[in-house]
Amino acid sequence: MIPPIIPIGLYLFAAFVTPVVGRINRNARWPFALLMSLLSFVLIASLYSDAQAGYTPYWLGNWVPVVGTLMGIGLVLDPVAWLFGILIGLFSVLCIMYSKEEIGDAHATRYYSLVFLACAGSLGVVFTGDLFNLFVFLELFNFVCVGLVAYNGNERSLNASFNFLVLASLATTFLLVGIIILYSVTGTLNIAHIAYKLGALGLEPASLVALVLIFIGIGVKTSFFPLHTWMPEAYSSAPHGASMLLIGMKYGTGLYALLRILSVVFGFVGTSWLLILIGVVTMLGGVLMAMVQSDFKRMLSYHAISQLGYMILAAGLGTMLGMTGSLFHVLNHVLYKGMLFLAAGAVIWRTGETDVNKMGGLAKYMPLTALAYAVGALSISGVPPFNGFASKWIIYNATFQVNPLLTAIALLVSALTLASFLKVFHAVFLGKGNNVVKEVPATMTGPMMLLALLCILLGLFPDIALQYAIEPAAKALMNPGAYISSVLAGMFG
Repeated sequence: MIPPIIPIGLYLFAAFVTPVVGRINRNARWPFALLMSLLSFVLIASLYSDAQAGYTPYWLGNWVPVVGTLMGIGLVLDPVAWLFGILIGLFSVLCIMYSKEEIGDAHATRYYSLVFLACAGSLGVVFTGDLFNLFVFLELFNFVCVGLVAYNGNERSLNASFNFLVLASLATTFLLVGIIILYSVTGTLNIAHIAYKLGALGLEPASLVALVLIFIGIGVKTSFFPLHTWMPEAYSSAPHGASMLLIGMKYGTGLYALLRILSVVFGFVGTSWLLILIGVVTMLGGVLMAMVQSDFKRMLSYHAISQLGYMILAAGLGTMLGMTGSLFHVLNHVLYKGMLFLAAGAVIWRTGETDVNKMGGLAKYMPLTALAYAVGALSISGVPPFNGFASKWIIYNATFQVNPLLTAIALLVSALTLASFLKVFHAVFLGKGNNVVKEVPATMTGPMMLLALLCILLGLFPDIALQYAIEPAAKALMNPGAYISSVLAGMFG
């Protein structure tokens, strides 16, 4: 087994070596960055068999648990961690490829380093086995987000970055205090060990306070309603490739941390009407706000929030079918939403406009971009045979088993989503416009076409992803006891 610390370390290595490569040969920066991202992706993919074998702890320095004692820092590889990790690896490759033309030569070194640091932080969150390092990696990712949001250096970007920094700092305080309380109650930071001790102690008042604080802290970082206010402006201000990267990783890290902590630490594997309510409010609030936006990327950001609601709703059902639908929708969402951000970025990069009402007629000039956007629009709206329909169909069935009203709400949100995207597609790509432009370069259309192909394939053949990736991950989250016993093996004689 390749230790899971290796791809994390490789991202950190690339972040600090890229400036050195740039000093030696400026033209070598992009090939080096692309090579490092591809190598990291391959390393993460190679962990598949070990991840599917069950829970595979890796103890740094070989400080394995002994009878009655756990002192080492551990990483845990399982189907859930691998699923989120492979998405991080894929998006790092696509971001580096797409950004070749978008990022100016003068600042490319700094940009690539920030991207690799974001990947290291995000991957560290999904692989770590203790709350302290989850906090450290999550903060690394969030502070890099601040840099990427402010990257363009204009007033809008700086304001969005500052707002994100303030709210992220408040969220950090909630999260850190919650972790401190858990440590004071249990005397450990290891996720499995905390869960074991809370199982013996029960959820006393201090533990419940910790749960609320951690939930709010991660909720701000994940951006579900009403803790979403920083997200639309931040992601619409970042470079286009970075917007795609961050939207995928934000749900990868935030939602992963939330599901893992609720499942393993606090043992919440049944129906949670609080999560269901948050999911419904997030779905409706996000889509309604999206429908009144004229800024291209702000509209996409609000739709991303709305789709997060589907994931939270399905996870809150507390059923195997619901968790399967939630994780499958995570996979599908980051694919089609990433593609939509890339398509929007290509249009903005060519036209210099962000207002969809000032565009028009671009389909004949940018046919590949229009195709990618059309696939993404149909996918996010849950139209067959695209991947969004495959995961939403599972969610519809899962919600119907609990309460048909939830299914009706989910269908309504999908209909509103489709109406919104059809309106924007007509405004941007059809009709008449004054912009006479060329299609973007192949390094930009390539990632869009790859994501479009994946959206179609996952829609036509969903059983492959379900069998080999989604269902094993859902079973892992629904069986926290297996995680605890595997990590703590050796501690109890």
